[in-house]
Amino acid sequence: MTLNYVTVILNVVDGSGAPASRGWATIAPSAVLTDATNNLEVIPPVTAQFTAAASPAVRLAATDNATLQPPGWAWTITFQTVPGSPASYSFALPAGPQTFTATNAAPCVFTGSGAGYLNNTAVQLSGGSLPAGFLAGTTYWVVNASGSTFQLAAAVGGVALASTSGGSGSVVATQSYLSTLSPVASAASMAGYLPLPSGTAAAGWIPVAIGSGEATAWGLPSFGIDGGSAYGGQFPAGTINGGSA
Repeated sequence: MTLNYVTVILNVVDGSGAPASRGWATIAPSAVLTDATNNLEVIPPVTAQFTAAASPAVRLAATDNATLQPPGWAWTITFQTVPGSPASYSFALPAGPQTFTATNAAPCVFTGSGAGYLNNTAVQLSGGSLPAGFLAGTTYWVVNASGSTFQLAAAVGGVALASTSGGSGSVVATQSYLSTLSPVASAASMAGYLPLPSGTAAAGWIPVAIGSGEATAWGLPSFGIDGGSAYGGQFPAGTINGGSA
């Protein structure tokens, strides 16, 4: 099963309300993702730079891809050196591949089988029974969205298009504006990548590795300082920058 991706336009405003023209955004999954079906182990964070030329665009995996695990994850966006210091937040990004029926009307009204699309979302249609006036693989923009119904325009915020016959098919989102994506209250969180050791830890103990590889036991924190070590906040005999502790 091929993963669905959605291009997100990062139309972020800075502290003055103007489009962000400098700084960076990092967009990362809220959890360590796996996808055995597509032999995918992890989806790395994506970084985008804001410039005065135009809002950057990033291509992200849709959060409703059925093969990506764990379920309930979201994208988390954080900002660096953007004027006004926008707060970080998480958002869902569904592509919503779903079936639809459409009316013979001006404008044509689409009713999807799943969650409704947001206005200004770019979608593409497929199927052999599309309403007359609409073409498979052409990008249209959602307007007048309400619940599971929506209409389509040829441009962002454009006039809703008419059909000359009813129809049905499938619809999938291909592009969204960040400003239209609502923050989510909770998401699957980042899980530990390595398993914890067996047994019960005493107060102040942490997982430690004996030799190399995974943590194999619980123990007090330790670290080397130019040849010495610290245990429980006390330095045993050793060297610190050539001297002794």
